[in-house]
Amino acid sequence: MKKLFICGLSILMITGFFAGCSPKQDLNFSAHEWKNSLGKSQKVEALKWDDSTASATLTDNKEIQNFVASLEMDTWELTEIPAEAEKELQYILYQEDTRRLGEGKTKQAELKEIANIVTYRDLPYLEIEIKDWTMSFKVPEHVAEFVNQF
Repeated sequence: MKKLFICGLSILMITGFFAGCSPKQDLNFSAHEWKNSLGKSQKVEALKWDDSTASATLTDNKEIQNFVASLEMDTWELTEIPAEAEKELQYILYQEDTRRLGEGKTKQAELKEIANIVTYRDLPYLEIEIKDWTMSFKVPEHVAEFVNQF
């Protein structure tokens, strides 16, 4: 009886341990988390879709915070981009790579691309790509006008 109790208790403990260690990643970020993540950007470049030269570059922290706040991510609706949509602008957001313990601060840290936002001509849609994850959204008209003005 004692061995059966210990065996049962062991199985319960192991099951409880592995139930808490799920390999799934939560890909459903809230708008607040997206805003915080993109707000950490240190550089934002706006490029015309058909031209690779930057039409605008933001590097001031306050300008970047205002840009991210103006996106109003809490109003975005997950949807598909219409087939007739034409890409207009691409925003590339950059951030300094995380320094690890023991690494010294270099004079000019290299900025890494953390996100891409694509706008569409005359349509209130955006596409955002973070790492290998791409999602499409319908946004309010005034947000679409704001992001297409650069």
